[in-house]
Amino acid sequence: TSNTTHQIQHRKQYTPSTTHQTLHTKHHTSNTTHQIQHTKHYTPNTKHNTPPPHNTPHPADCGDQIDWIVPDEIIDSLRGKKLHPPAPVRDAKDNALMLGEFPVVMKLIADLPEAAEAKQQVDRLIDAVGPPNGVENIRETIVMDKMQYDVASDDYLPILKERIKDQIEKYFMLIVFSLYCKEVGQAGFNKTFKKWLDSQNHREKIAEGKGKLEWERKVPNEKIVDLKELLDCDAFNDNLPAVINKINQLSYKMFSDLPRGDQKCKSMRKLAGRTLIEVLPPKLSTYLEERLGDLSKVPDFYDMVGTLSYYGKMPIIED
Repeated sequence: TSNTTHQIQHRKQYTPSTTHQTLHTKHHTSNTTHQIQHTKHYTPNTKHNTPPPHNTPHPADCGDQIDWIVPDEIIDSLRGKKLHPPAPVRDAKDNALMLGEFPVVMKLIADLPEAAEAKQQVDRLIDAVGPPNGVENIRETIVMDKMQYDVASDDYLPILKERIKDQIEKYFMLIVFSLYCKEVGQAGFNKTFKKWLDSQNHREKIAEGKGKLEWERKVPNEKIVDLKELLDCDAFNDNLPAVINKINQLSYKMFSDLPRGDQKCKSMRKLAGRTLIEVLPPKLSTYLEERLGDLSKVPDFYDMVGTLSYYGKMPIIED
C-alpha cells in the first residue's frame, strides 16, 4: 500500500509537464494554421507561373500568328534597319576611291542598276568586319596603295600597279557575287557561282576596266601655261617665289580629298616636283639635270628649288 501511494504521488508531480506539452502542441498547431493562411495569401501570384495548357502551340510554330507577339510593322522596321539601312549621304568632299567608286565599278552600276544595291551590301559587310575588328578594309587598302604609288620610285611602280589592280578586281567580284546571291539564292542556289559567271560578261568587264584608273594626278593645263610664262623670262628669279607658292597651292588642292598624314605630304611633294619639271624652260632643265641628275626620277621639290635659286649667281670657274 505504501508503494502504491508513492507511485500515485509521483504521477501527480508530472501532470504539469503533460499540460505544458499540450500547450506546445496547440502553439505548433497555431503556427501551422498561420503558414496555411500565408500560403493562401500568395496563391493568386501563382497564376503567373502556371504553365500553358498542353495544346497551346509554341510561338516559333505559330507561323503567321507571330503578329500576336510582335506586330509585323515592327519586325519589318527592324529588318530594314539591320539588313537594309539607308545609304550614307554623299558629301562633296568625300574621296571617290575611298567610297569604292572605281571606274570599273561605276561602269557596272551604269550597265546594271541593281548593282548599286549590291555594292551597298558589300560595303556594309566590309565596314562591319573591317578595322578595328582585324580584317582589312579593301577599299581603304586600295587607296593607301594608290597613295604609295604616287610617291614610289620608278622600280617599284609596276609592282604597286599590279597589286592595286588585283585588289580592284577582288572588290568588283564581291559585288558580282552579291548579284549572284540575290538572283540565284531565291531559287535555292540551283546553279554554282562559276556556272552563273560563265553566262555573264563580268570577267571581260573587270579585265578591261581594272586598269582604268587615274594613275597620276596632274595640274590643269591652263595652270601649267601660267607657270611657264612666269619662268620663261630673264628675270625668272623675281618670279620664283610666286611659282613655288602657286605650285604648293595646286598640289594641296589636287590632294585635298585625302586624309592628313605622311603619305599625303609625300604625294603633294612629288606632284609639286613633277609640275616644276614640266614648267621649266630648257635652260633651267639643263641646269638642274647637270647638278641633280636624271630629272625623270623626279628629285625632291625643295632640292630643285634651292638649286634654281643659285642659277646665274655662282661664279663660273674655268679651267
